[in-house]
Amino acid sequence: HEPEVLREARALFGRFTHQAWDISVGEADLLAHDRALGEVRPLVALSSGTRMQLLLAVRLAWTRRLENGRKALPLFLDEALTTSDESRFAEVAESLEILCREEGRQVFYLSARQQESALWEQVTGRAPHRIDLAALRFGQAEAEVEDYTLPPAQEVPEPDDESGESYAARLGVPPVDPDRSPGALHIFHLLRDDLLLLHRLMSEWRVISLGQLEGLLS
Repeated sequence: HEPEVLREARALFGRFTHQAWDISVGEADLLAHDRALGEVRPLVALSSGTRMQLLLAVRLAWTRRLENGRKALPLFLDEALTTSDESRFAEVAESLEILCREEGRQVFYLSARQQESALWEQVTGRAPHRIDLAALRFGQAEAEVEDYTLPPAQEVPEPDDESGESYAARLGVPPVDPDRSPGALHIFHLLRDDLLLLHRLMSEWRVISLGQLEGLLS
């Protein structure tokens, strides 16, 4: 009897966070479920970036419900990703780009940070149509190099002709800790005999823990 809005919100939240988080419902509020640690947290206990991802997923699900199969409504996001680090920004930007492509949905993203436009292009491979309100109101503003400087992209190294143990050492895989939640187990310990699949899951799907993998497979 799970409501349709909650079901869609869970799917979107999992997509935004690469299955690291899930949504559950408490007595009076939404809760976030950490798949790796097996912990359930209220919204006030989440980082600002994760909380934003959860609320965005719920609002998108509610928007779909209101549309009821009709033409996709445009989304206006005002500084929605400003408090997110580059990794979380990339995750949500990728998901929003997919929504635009699959649903024909238009997204207006308002931001005071110049580099977010460049970061969006770096993440999605497509330059967004950019309107500089400061330039329209006050004339062309002088741009600084720092406004467009992006952090270096973090890449997962590919496995060489090496043993699984050597590759795990290069990745910095933590050893099995029986005192931690099973969901926190690094997927290397399941895929040490298939390093190519391990690399694909980590680099393309950004899945590193058993909890994330379970969410992806479900």
